[in-house]
Amino acid sequence: MKHTRLIALLLLVSTICLLRVHSQIPVTVYGHVYMPDGSPAAGATVTVSGGGVSKTTKTDSQGYYEVTLSVSSVPISVTVKASKDHYTGSASAHNVEGAVKIDVYLKAPPPTKKSTYLKIGVNGTVFPVNSTVKVYGNISPAMSVNIEIVIKNPIGKTRRTTVKSNTLGLFSYTFKVDVPGKWSIYAYFKGSSKYSSSKSNTITIYVKYSISINAWAKTSGRNITVYGKIEPPSGGVTVMIYVSIDGGKTWLYLGNATTREDGSFEKQFEVRVYGNILFKVVVPETETTVKAEVKSPLATQLMSPREKELERQVSRLLAEKETLEEKLSNATTRIESLESELESVKGELSKVLSENKDLKAELSKVKTQLEDLSAKYSKLREESSKLRLLLYTAIPLSLIGGLVAGYFIGRKKAKKTGAEKKTSSTKSE
Repeated sequence: MKHTRLIALLLLVSTICLLRVHSQIPVTVYGHVYMPDGSPAAGATVTVSGGGVSKTTKTDSQGYYEVTLSVSSVPISVTVKASKDHYTGSASAHNVEGAVKIDVYLKAPPPTKKSTYLKIGVNGTVFPVNSTVKVYGNISPAMSVNIEIVIKNPIGKTRRTTVKSNTLGLFSYTFKVDVPGKWSIYAYFKGSSKYSSSKSNTITIYVKYSISINAWAKTSGRNITVYGKIEPPSGGVTVMIYVSIDGGKTWLYLGNATTREDGSFEKQFEVRVYGNILFKVVVPETETTVKAEVKSPLATQLMSPREKELERQVSRLLAEKETLEEKLSNATTRIESLESELESVKGELSKVLSENKDLKAELSKVKTQLEDLSAKYSKLREESSKLRLLLYTAIPLSLIGGLVAGYFIGRKKAKKTGAEKKTSSTKSE
């Protein structure tokens, strides 16, 4: 009896639920769609949604539409979306029961923005801790805008930095990586009134601890031993050794060694070639450390017997050269001493010549005076000759002339006296 009542109750509840499910409530939505200038939007597409149901229709010549939705319960929220050509619009109403009028006004779409493209790169893939990473990139079309650089480190911390591109669209940014692990980098342009936003490619870099290597090589006969140590010290690290016999143009793998706990290592090789040999020590990259390499190759030389003999001869010649250079140095010193003495003599000679120059000037002056005196002497001598000539010629002639004149004057006077006497005698008579 109890089971019969329970079954009957269940049937009653199921019937009620079925009635509720299948009973639909109509909701009518109507209104007008208008263009941006207020005119009716004839032939516009209208979609009405509400209560989980949607219907689509077209407006008539007056822009009127009407849609009836069948919903399971009321009130409901109704949204109407309309579009015509490139114009769109929407409107909503809430707590709707029975019928509701919803008008929609269409709007012109926002101006289409030009698309942009961002691309970035970095100066490597694996970096040592505390090293510098350079991010560079460009935006297309080229323009000077703000670009956001987004950097996420291995512990989840995000750094955002804004840089500005130049007129060519180029930009760059440098930063230090201080946490080992995986880093991600991308750039973002938020857009503008003319250009749409864009996001660049995402770049992943790995930051690891760095290792330094100190190494050297020793030769013993035909055996060469490569020694070295890594810093910071670590045991069990594989060290790879390469050899080159062509001056570093080609490197051949020679073997490897494993570091001790203090980071030291050594490896001996027997070499079957002669000449200049270079060695390179490399620690390969691991999950936590970057690849390391000696700063400069290790250089050593293995000589053949003939080369050793030549080396002995060269050593002998070099010793002779040193002896000759010593003799030359002594000779040079002696020459310098002689040159010094010569300079001293030159100085004394210059002094004497300077003094002689003064004497020479005096002699020249005296010579000039002598020349003047000589000229005067010649003149006096000439005058003396004239006087002497005068003395030897003119005076005797004067004397002779005087005597002759006296003689004639005397005779004349005597004649005059005799005549006077004769006259006087005549008168007396």
